[in-house]
Amino acid sequence: MRNGCCERLTELSGSPESQIRRLEAAQLGAEGAASLQNALDMSVASLRNIPPYGHREVLILFAALSTCDPGSIFDSIKAVKEAKV
Repeated sequence: MRNGCCERLTELSGSPESQIRRLEAAQLGAEGAASLQNALDMSVASLRNIPPYGHREVLILFAALSTCDPGSIFDSIKAVKEAKV
């Protein structure tokens, strides 16, 4: 989450090693404002098609004092709950 946009760095995978390699290789910078709403919306869109027996988990590490959201964050939180993420 940076510059008001959300970007998925890794594909969905059950392999922690591939996730860690990709995160270590990424040149992550803290530019611009973060949008928590965009991150939640992307999470729901990515995990919506996971079967009910699968894991729909998102880990968000957020270290900002504010968020730059295009709409109501409460609508996104409601969508996350409805999608059982």
